[in-house]
Amino acid sequence: MAGITDYDAPRTLANEPAADSLDLLQERRNAGPEEDLAEPEFELPAYDIIDEELTAPVIPVRADEFRCGRCFLVLHRSMHAGTRNGADTCRDCA
Repeated sequence: MAGITDYDAPRTLANEPAADSLDLLQERRNAGPEEDLAEPEFELPAYDIIDEELTAPVIPVRADEFRCGRCFLVLHRSMHAGTRNGADTCRDCA
């Protein structure tokens, strides 16, 4: 049978020499890391949120609104699709 491929055999690229000799592997190890493989350095913004207190006004659900039991969004009654397992469901989640 011609054209049989052993998919479990290690693969090598056609344009790269096979790395099967110990000398070649030691040369690559001693050559050091390439610049492309070096870790990039990132500086994170210095946010000091330890002493910051976050406050937001809490607005209760109005008479013409409901809370969806699946996505937990507060929506207008026009988006109400029905009740599923005892919880109101919106049209997007139905």
